[in-house]
Amino acid sequence: ATEPTQQETTQPPDPRPQALEAAAEGMEAGCVFVCDGETGELLYCSTGPEQAMYPASITKLFSAWVALRYLEPDRVITAGDELELVRSGSSTACISKGFRLRVDMLVEGMLLPSGNDAAYVLAAAAGREIAGDENLTALKAVQVFVEEMNRQAEELGFAHTGFTNPDGYHAGGHYSCPEDVARMGLLALEDPVISRYAGLQQDTVTFESGQWITWYNTNLLLEPGSVYAVPGTLGLKTGYTGEAGYCL
Repeated sequence: ATEPTQQETTQPPDPRPQALEAAAEGMEAGCVFVCDGETGELLYCSTGPEQAMYPASITKLFSAWVALRYLEPDRVITAGDELELVRSGSSTACISKGFRLRVDMLVEGMLLPSGNDAAYVLAAAAGREIAGDENLTALKAVQVFVEEMNRQAEELGFAHTGFTNPDGYHAGGHYSCPEDVARMGLLALEDPVISRYAGLQQDTVTFESGQWITWYNTNLLLEPGSVYAVPGTLGLKTGYTGEAGYCL
């Protein structure tokens, strides 16, 4: 008796990278990259996958993810002195000192109108939770939070990423790369709070302190009737600074 002959099978080459390269020709973006949402494989990148880039407000995906490791979505936060840290010219969610919002509302305010104010309120609350000290000043609490963002990034293997703030406002030491940003996006999609709000085109929200507002998503892929609309889009985040350019 002999063992049955096993035929070796060879997988045909993956046609996606070549097709993506052809699709990206003529694009004016400084960098275009596409990854497989199921496997995390980077399928195409017009620059090196570790090429330094400024993530602008895409940063908020990761800062929201880190904050949600420490704060329950239904916890109520009162906006305070951390709003004074928001830089001029920032996009905001129209949050004022004394307004009371749930954590999930702050995440939504970061994702739809890209509110830097929401990012700082959430960062200060999470920083105090991380430090175990509710009496930390706003500045120190935000610093503790940003340190935790960098610690988490290192632990996750984001070898070409550094954060100096929770909102993505331009700073020389605030950077990332295509591979790390793609992985941030996958992390965000796995979080039920982030993924729920990142895909909303608009939402009317009533704060715990009674004020209400309608937020509109800056992501035109989600806007019905827009020339950029793509049905089935899940989000995630836009960003802009003069140095980063327009990011998605």
